[in-house]
Amino acid sequence: MHLESCLAVRALLPEAMVSGYEIDSVLLEQRVQWSNATCIGPGLGRDHWGESVYKSAVQLSTKFNKPIVVDADGLYWLSVESEHKDNRVLTPHPGEAARLLGVTNAQIEDDRFSAARHLQQKFGGVVVLKGAGTIICDSSTTVVCHAGNPGMATGGMGDVLAGVIASFLAQGYPIFKAAVLGTLVHSCAADRNAQMKGEVGMMASDVLNDIRYVCSAKKCWD
Repeated sequence: MHLESCLAVRALLPEAMVSGYEIDSVLLEQRVQWSNATCIGPGLGRDHWGESVYKSAVQLSTKFNKPIVVDADGLYWLSVESEHKDNRVLTPHPGEAARLLGVTNAQIEDDRFSAARHLQQKFGGVVVLKGAGTIICDSSTTVVCHAGNPGMATGGMGDVLAGVIASFLAQGYPIFKAAVLGTLVHSCAADRNAQMKGEVGMMASDVLNDIRYVCSAKKCWD
């Protein structure tokens, strides 16, 4: 993250382990090499710094053969620097999917299955097309997540999803299974939160404790 953002994050979340990254720093390479997985995009920005970090993270994930989740502004930079890679998960909402394919939002929503397949064919890896009935697909398999609720249509919810998927990747799950499980756990957590507190006013941070509950209550994926 930007150096000036570190203090704010530490103040709000003392347990977070954060470090600032400057252009031409070797720190990012050390972090990617050390980690089991990378997530790029949330809070990245569309300035020169964001572009530099995106390009570096993608190059380093390839260099060290580490799986990467690309979300938010990372998907913007992907639309600029179009490339096909297999060892990654893309998590676009319909607007981001439309930009990636050069079509309209309406065209994405008219045939979400076709849109997800086209994204996968163009960019590779696993595509998680978010929405009512999130679609997860790779080159051979397509899965629909039927969990979730309208309260999830709020800012930051997709960032949480990207982080959950990245956490499964970091635990060593294959990218397709990590994408499916991450989407399911995230959606079930939001459903549990809605059952207890309602859908209206749900925030992305509201589902965090429920993610812990869902993961601990039934590890049916093991």
